[in-house]
This record gives sequence, C-alpha cells and structure tokens, in this order.
Amino acid sequence: MRRLGIVIPAYNVAFPLKRLLQQIEEQLTDDVAVVVVDDGSSDNTLQVAKQFESEAVRVLHKENGGVGSARNLGIEECDSEYIWFVDADDGIAPNAIAILLKAIGKSARDCYLFGFDKLRGKSVETIVNSEAKSYDTSREVAGNFDHLFGENLLNPLWNKLFRKEIIEREDLRFSSIPSGEDAEFVLRFLSHAQSMDVLTDVLYRYRLLSDTSSAHKSHLDYIGDHRQMFMALTDYCDATDASAMVVKTRWAAETAMGFRWNVFNGLEGKGKYRQFSKEVKLRQPEMEALLASLGDCPRQGWLRGLVARSIPLSYLFIKTRLFVANIQGGGTGGHE
Repeated sequence: MRRLGIVIPAYNVAFPLKRLLQQIEEQLTDDVAVVVVDDGSSDNTLQVAKQFESEAVRVLHKENGGVGSARNLGIEECDSEYIWFVDADDGIAPNAIAILLKAIGKSARDCYLFGFDKLRGKSVETIVNSEAKSYDTSREVAGNFDHLFGENLLNPLWNKLFRKEIIEREDLRFSSIPSGEDAEFVLRFLSHAQSMDVLTDVLYRYRLLSDTSSAHKSHLDYIGDHRQMFMALTDYCDATDASAMVVKTRWAAETAMGFRWNVFNGLEGKGKYRQFSKEVKLRQPEMEALLASLGDCPRQGWLRGLVARSIPLSYLFIKTRLFVANIQGGGTGGHE
C-alpha cells in the first residue's frame, strides 16, 4: 500500500489532462499511486491518459456515469493510505506531492487542509489558512469550523487529503447529484474524522473558468441538489455542535445567485430575458424555502443582495460577467 493516492476523474479533457499528468509525473515517488478514470470520453482523453500508464499510474475506462461514479471507482481501485481527489482540468504546485508526503510522515491525521490558487484568466487569487495548526479531536475541528472554512473553502475536495480507512469503514461514496456532491462528501467525512492538520502551503491550482468546468452547465434539479448539500451541513452541525454561520452565509449568497446563473445557462433561442424572468419567478418560492432551511443567517452584502433579488439586475450582471470573461479569454461560466 502506498502512502498517497491521487484519483483523477476525466471526461473530454485531453489537453488539460496531459498538462496535469506531466506535472504529477515529475513529482512521482514510490509512495504515490495515481488512478485516472476515463468516464466514457468521446475525445482522445483515454489515449492521452494511457501515454502516462506505468506501475504507479493506472488508467481505467468506464461508461459515462458522471464525475461521482468515476471517483467512486477510483476509491475502490486506489490502494493507498490517503486519497487526494484532483480534477483533470486543474494543476498542482511543483512541490505539492513532496510537501504532502512530508506532512503525512510527520503526523498521521485523518484529514489535511491546504491552500490553493484560484486562476481566472490572467488573474490569480491565493486562498490559504493564515496559520498552520493541528486539531487532535473532532470536537476541536468542529469548534473551529467557521474559522477553518471562513479562511479556506469547505466545498472542494482538492484542497484536502482524506484518510482512506475512514472512507472505507464508513462506506462513504459520492452521490449522483451533479451539483453539491463534493461538499456533501466532505461533510460526511468530517463527521467521522477525529483529527486534522492545517497547512499554510499552496499546493493546488484551480482554474475557475476553464472550458470544461461543470459550473458552466445547467443542472436540471439545482434546488434539489443544494437541498441535499444543505442537509449534510445540518447533519454535521447537529452531530458535532459546530457553528457554521460563516459557511451558511457564504452558501446562502452563492446559492441565491447561482440559482439565477443556472436558469440563464439553460436558456435557448431568442427572447432569453423573457424566458429568464418567467423561470425565476416560477421557482423563486422553492428557492426561498431552500435558503430558509439554513436558518437565521445573513444572505449577502447589500450590493450582491440587490442584484440577487432583482431579475433585471441579475440578468444584466450575468451578461456582463460573460462579456468580460470572453474578452479576457477565460471562457464562459457561472458562479463560484
């Protein structure tokens, strides 16, 4: 069994996957295993992955079933103490693997949290916790929940390492929801984790507006998916007495605007504003009920709140964001 396993789901990402695997190949050691799961790609993603196949790098192919099912297969096939879920269209820092192996060797925690660069076109924003710290109990993690994920992000998988023993013991797997499955998995895992180390190293490179980002697609049951994600947070807070006000406030703001992005991304043909207005009004009561399930927390700042509440302003905001993104060469996309 190797110390670190890297699981990479891949669907129609031939070019960025090659770039990522080159970065990983340069850092491989005998303590690292890589599992690439091609999720029924229609381009040459599988062929690109097979160019890197070796004793340390396994390439699997399955029929298309979504990123969650690809990660689930990766979990089953990755023989390692820890798993790092990496997205095929992102990147890792030049020294990322060495730093993670050193951290694992120093103290075998259930979870590791580290920093990342958010890349949007030519701009770079670094998100990382301000202080390296060790938490020895689940109570300590829960007691610092808002601080940890106020500075860093709760939702993603790729800024964390997960002990595989817990994943297997608790039979943790990804659900089939296309939006929110990452946060749901993280919360289920943290409900069983007894320790965490926070690193101040920036080890991941997240390409926010890459052409393959799932954030650019319209999810048919956006509200239902987020309801499941919100339930996972409620369950975690109930089980651990964690305060999650900062996370809830962020989620409320992102979900309110994300709902409108999702409606916009599903529009077709002419008369888009009329379609947008009709669909938002139709589903707004359901959306308000979803946000109410987070409890009494601030929704968003006054400006963002004004945009999110106004159908004309939110439509104009989305159109402007897309226009600017296209000029900058960052592609098109939705909310964060």
